[in-house]
Amino acid sequence: SLGQNYPNPFNPGTSISWTQPVSGQVRLSVYNLLGQNMATLVDGVHPAGEHEVRLDASGWNSGVYVYVLETGTHTLTRRMVLLK
Repeated sequence: SLGQNYPNPFNPGTSISWTQPVSGQVRLSVYNLLGQNMATLVDGVHPAGEHEVRLDASGWNSGVYVYVLETGTHTLTRRMVLLK
């Protein structure tokens, strides 16, 4: 499962958490609404359990961003707002 980032709206930092039932490959990426990859926060094998990563969006423009969690079997998406 992919949690909603906190805080939201944020400026400039926020935390994103996810839980995975089994160990496996995970990629967590952030995109702007034009589909451009702004950051890849996680890209590797992670054990089962709860995980959290911090995003520092200093230098990014205010607006809506989408973060995407991809595993071998699922793709989950949430929106977040950077408000300066």
